[in-house]
Amino acid sequence: MNELSNKCGSCGYTLTFDAVSQMLKCSHCGSLANINKQILSTYNNYDQNIKLKINDTHSNVFMCDSCGAKTNAKNNITGICPYCGSANLKEFSEAFKFKADGVIPFKIDKKSARKRYRAWIKKCHFVPNKLKNYAKLNKMEGYYFPCYSYCFDAFSSYSGIGVREHHITRTINTPNGPQVVTSVKTTTHPFSGTRDDSFKDLLINANDTLNLREVKKLGNFGLEELNVFNPAYLLGFITKEQTLDVHNCFNQAITEAKQDIESSIEFEHSYDRIQNLTVKTNFTNKKYNYIYLPVWICNFIYKQKEYKFLVNGYSGFVTGKVPRSGWKIAGLVLGILLGLTAVGLLIAYFIK
Repeated sequence: MNELSNKCGSCGYTLTFDAVSQMLKCSHCGSLANINKQILSTYNNYDQNIKLKINDTHSNVFMCDSCGAKTNAKNNITGICPYCGSANLKEFSEAFKFKADGVIPFKIDKKSARKRYRAWIKKCHFVPNKLKNYAKLNKMEGYYFPCYSYCFDAFSSYSGIGVREHHITRTINTPNGPQVVTSVKTTTHPFSGTRDDSFKDLLINANDTLNLREVKKLGNFGLEELNVFNPAYLLGFITKEQTLDVHNCFNQAITEAKQDIESSIEFEHSYDRIQNLTVKTNFTNKKYNYIYLPVWICNFIYKQKEYKFLVNGYSGFVTGKVPRSGWKIAGLVLGILLGLTAVGLLIAYFIK
């Protein structure tokens, strides 16, 4: 099946991927169609000279905002959706320009994503009441984001100086009587060693709409269930094209791995602090996959400031930032102060 085979075999209407049934579903008659599912268990070898394979079947695509259908721009000269007749088409970009290796399909549908989002925002503290009501009306879109999943082994040799602080307490005589004083003595301990590390499925987002921190905050995407890429999973969703290439993302992965190795070394050598840490790492068995991950996104403007909420399309985990109500925070502070004042008055009363 190619990326444009989205006609229902029963009524000829639009097929989209249904997260609940994990099948293609007709938005008109409800008919279901199977998708050839296969778990991806292999990786590509990485080196500095590789180039992603261009998808021979790719072309610019229009997506209908009304029904979600996609049509080849070269074959659509009218600007009208051939499935529902809407003129509300938008360019789908070249989402299939590069051949993807795998995809994690949506398992959380829009209804469930909205429910989890509303439950999450109601649990947030100091959120304005107006926002909690407004949250029910926010538009939520499902996106597939391109990512690189890297695997490699790392052998590191390191050296550094560990510093221990010794707090010495003693009593001295002063004109005003005995006084306890504390001084700090430091000792240094040179150390060195080697370590082996193995990194598996280190995810780096290849589209700068989301940053790496946002992707990590979304948590687990169930990469053990990674499917061999099939464009049928993308029908009905917005697919982002990569803006960062395989080498740029690999450099980010290496930087993250080095930071993790240094943190592990510092944790292993439990000094009060470490000075002059030097780590030399050799990376081997470098592999990667180019994959798509599912994310529900809700953007809105509140008091001229933009906020974004993300829902993991696989697990349903919600993350994002919320505005805080100054009145609610002030009310809490005032309540605490009044409570402390009341306690103080009671203590003073009983002391009398």
